Order: sequence, then structure tokens, then C-alpha cells
Amino acid sequence: FNTSFTTVVAFLATAVSPIMPIATFGILAATAIVVNYIFVITITPAVVVCYHLWFEKKWCCCLEQPEEVAGRKSANVEKGQQQEIEGRRRVLPRSGSNSKQ
Repeated sequence: FNTSFTTVVAFLATAVSPIMPIATFGILAATAIVVNYIFVITITPAVVVCYHLWFEKKWCCCLEQPEEVAGRKSANVEKGQQQEIEGRRRVLPRSGSNSKQ
């Protein structure tokens, strides 16, 4: 809020200029900044909520992700995690084992 407010005040200060193009530019720029601030405060949160409700679980823009692809991806992740755990078990020595063999 502070940056938008101070920028608007600075552009409105140029509106008192006796040179008409500079005064007009100051009013135009101040109006654009106010409208931009209002859009950012109102439309951006609404767009984020709509994205999370309607598009976040979509696979390709407007298509839902096929179940077999989603299931395969999660199965591969679980399989990879299981292989990683088994690999760690092979590397770690067992407690109480005899190292002199």
C-alpha cells in the first residue's frame, strides 16, 4: 500500500505543472497505479483461489491426469523409496555381527 500511495502522490504532484502534457501524464499515471492496485488486491486472490479449485489437479491445461499415469507415478516413487531403503540396509552393518571372519 505504501509504495502505491507514495507513487500516486508523486504523479499527482506533477498534475499542477503548467505544462499540459506533463500534467496530463501525471494524472494518467496516477490513475493507472490506483487501478492496478485495486486489481492486485481484488483479482489476484480470486484467480489464485480459482486455480487451486479448478486447475491444480489438471494434467495438461484443461485435461485431467489419467488414473494409470497417476497410479504408475506413485507406484514408481514407492518402489524407488523401497529400493533405497533396502540399499541402506545392505550397507549398514548389523549390530552384534562378528567383523573377524
